[in-house]
Amino acid sequence: MAVAPALRRNIVCMELNANLQASERQRGLARFPAAAFKRVAVVAMGEPPAAYKAKVQDALLAEKVAQAEKEKREKEEAARRKDEMKDRRPWRAEKSRDQEEKDGEQEDGEKAKDVDTEGKGNAGEAGEKEEDKPVELTEEEKAMWHRKSTVPDLTASVLAKSFASYSVPKKEEGFDEVRYVWQGGEKCAEILREWVLEHKRTQRVEDLEPSAWFKEKWTEWQKVLGEWKKKQSESKEAQRRKKVDGKKDDKKKEKSEEEKKDAGEGEGGEKNEDKAKAMDIDEEELEVFTVEDINDIGNGRPLFINFVYEDWTLLSLRYEFHLLVYAFQRDVGDPDRPGFHESHLTFYYNKYYNKAFNVKYFGVQNIEEFCALIKDAAAVNAETKFLEAVMPEDTPLDKFVKYTEEHRRERQRNIDAGDETANLKFTRPAPPPPRQAPGGVAGGAPHRGSAGAGSYQRSGGGGGQSRGPPPPIGRAGPPRGGGGYGGGGGGGARGGHG
Repeated sequence: MAVAPALRRNIVCMELNANLQASERQRGLARFPAAAFKRVAVVAMGEPPAAYKAKVQDALLAEKVAQAEKEKREKEEAARRKDEMKDRRPWRAEKSRDQEEKDGEQEDGEKAKDVDTEGKGNAGEAGEKEEDKPVELTEEEKAMWHRKSTVPDLTASVLAKSFASYSVPKKEEGFDEVRYVWQGGEKCAEILREWVLEHKRTQRVEDLEPSAWFKEKWTEWQKVLGEWKKKQSESKEAQRRKKVDGKKDDKKKEKSEEEKKDAGEGEGGEKNEDKAKAMDIDEEELEVFTVEDINDIGNGRPLFINFVYEDWTLLSLRYEFHLLVYAFQRDVGDPDRPGFHESHLTFYYNKYYNKAFNVKYFGVQNIEEFCALIKDAAAVNAETKFLEAVMPEDTPLDKFVKYTEEHRRERQRNIDAGDETANLKFTRPAPPPPRQAPGGVAGGAPHRGSAGAGSYQRSGGGGGQSRGPPPPIGRAGPPRGGGGYGGGGGGGARGGHG
């Protein structure tokens, strides 16, 4: 193609991907000056003429006939090999049977042979009729306009990067003539536009990169989430200490009952009584969405005090899905792509969060079932199958906590009512192997504190209500030792002495 412009002859540029892009067409025209060449764009798009269709039908029929003949030869060859194997079987004498038994078997065998021969004859006639039946195209094959090639014209990666810029050529681009050989220019433009829109719904954006806006929002979320887990751990520790102190106070109350009565009288006593009532809150009866401060519902305890591993996981995924949808819209910047197909979720999730996502980790079989767990944050459109965010882009972060707490309460009520299906069956990460002291000597037994559910059970880790939230799926967990992943409060364990 480099020397083609120097040759004074007719030249056909059959470059499918380049010919469909205006920028590439301009580059190609620049190589063939108008003074030396008549530059013509030939567009074959839409419904082809009858002659082309007939040629395609003939080719399809020829392929089908060839395939039928091939299958027939293979069957004949298989039958021939089967007969040869029978002839090669070694002769074996059977002396253990007496003559009467042989005669009886021979008589029964002759009768069975007659029946078998008759059956084979009928089956053979049916097989011959089936094989002699002429090969014809089905109605679906007759409706085909083009043959399906086993090798695509473009690789999937090239198509994904280029198809959004496809357009039909125009005379204004510098062509001397634009020739539409199948259907008119307007019809071809409409066909190509619909094809591009359909592929935008189904093709992944391979070269998409997370923007600075996404990274800022994601960093902010991780910071706030860590603070919440730390708050839960501190609140549980304070609750534990309060119980210990309460036992000591009970003993003192028995000795100073009269003094307490005197202290409760008058104005000061009334204030203390009012304060005690204010601190006495039925947390389970509290309306979740009326809470102003999720870090203190009125008794010093956070709204998320009862969160366990599954709740922290669902809270994180609520926001991750929410942020992913809006980040995709911003980064793609294409009004024709308001979202992405559910089948591409794992690709984009890994692209943005650098970790894998598998619905089976959460005890469900597909994306729709998983979205039912976070229906207040994300959903799959029934018509387009696009993943959509339910809440507005600027939704306050504490609202994700409120929805998670509401879901936790509803789940617990169903479990208390005997609904076993309400139990979540998440796959938890396996605990890491025990640490070893320097020199290869195994350390002492790990200490497990009594902090909240925000941390792992691990050597040197903070306490947990069993286990805390997992490390990002598909990546290594957090560093061992110190506080756990969820901000547990316990100290590290000392290694054993060698």
